[in-house]
Amino acid sequence: MKRVYKAVLVVAGALLLWPALVLAAPPTPKGTLVYSDDFNDGGKKSGMEINLKGDPDFSRGFHPPGVYQMQIAKPNDTRAILLPNQSYGEVSAQVEIWDNSDVQTGDVSQGLAFRAQDPTHYYAALIDARKQQFAIRKLDGTGNWSDLLAWKPVEGIKQKAEHNTLRVDASGNTFTAYINDEMVGTVQDSTYSKGAVGLVVSNVDAQLPHFHFDTIRVYSTEPGPAPATGPGTPLPVSGRSEPGTLPAVLILALALTGLGLALRRRSAMATGE
Repeated sequence: MKRVYKAVLVVAGALLLWPALVLAAPPTPKGTLVYSDDFNDGGKKSGMEINLKGDPDFSRGFHPPGVYQMQIAKPNDTRAILLPNQSYGEVSAQVEIWDNSDVQTGDVSQGLAFRAQDPTHYYAALIDARKQQFAIRKLDGTGNWSDLLAWKPVEGIKQKAEHNTLRVDASGNTFTAYINDEMVGTVQDSTYSKGAVGLVVSNVDAQLPHFHFDTIRVYSTEPGPAPATGPGTPLPVSGRSEPGTLPAVLILALALTGLGLALRRRSAMATGE
C-alpha cells in the first residue's frame, strides 16, 4: 500500500510540474529554416571572411573539424562578422559556441549579432562563459554601446571548452534569448527593424582569446538569401564545343579564309589569269 501511495505522489508531482516544464521549453521557431551552415566546407556556402590578412588584431576563418574561429588580440575591442546577402526583421537565429582559448583568464564574451545594419550598428546577444553571465546590448556606432539587458548571472552557461547553444528570437520590437534551451531574457527596442545576422566576439582584458562557432541556423517568415542570378562566369577555352556548334575562333578563321579566297579570285579575274 505504501508503494502505491508513493507512486501516486510521484505522478501527482509530475503532473503539477508539467505546465512549468512545458512553459520553460523554447517555442518552435516561426517561419522556415532559411539558412544553415556547419562550416564544414570552408566557407563556400556562407561566403564569410576567411583568414584575411592585414589586421594583426583580429584573426578569423575556418579550420578543421569544421568550425568558424575568431581571435581578437586587442583589449577593449569588439568585432562582428555578418552573414552576407541576408536581412531579416522576423528572425530566430541559433548557434553553437565555446571558448577555445588556451588561457581562461580575463573578461571576454561571444555571441550573435542580429538586425545588423553594418559591423558597427546591430544588436548583440552575448555569453561570458568565464563568469557565467549573459547580456543583450546595442551598438549604435563605433564604441557607442548601451545595455538592453545588463549582464546577469546564468547558472546554465557551460564553462571552458564546453559548448553552449545560444538562440535569439526577434519579433517586432521584442527580443527573447535562450541558452541551452533556457529562456534567459526578454527586451524591447525599436532602433533597428531589420538587418543581418552574424557572429560577434568581445575582449575586455584577456590575452588572445580564441572563440569557436558551429552549426548556425536561421529561421524566418521572410525569404532567405536569393540564389545567384544572371550569366555565370564564362567557361575557359577547352578545345571542345557544344554539339552542333563551332567555337567562335574557328568560325572567325573560316570567315577570314573565305574572304581571302574571294579576294584572290576577284584579283585573278581582273588580270585575266
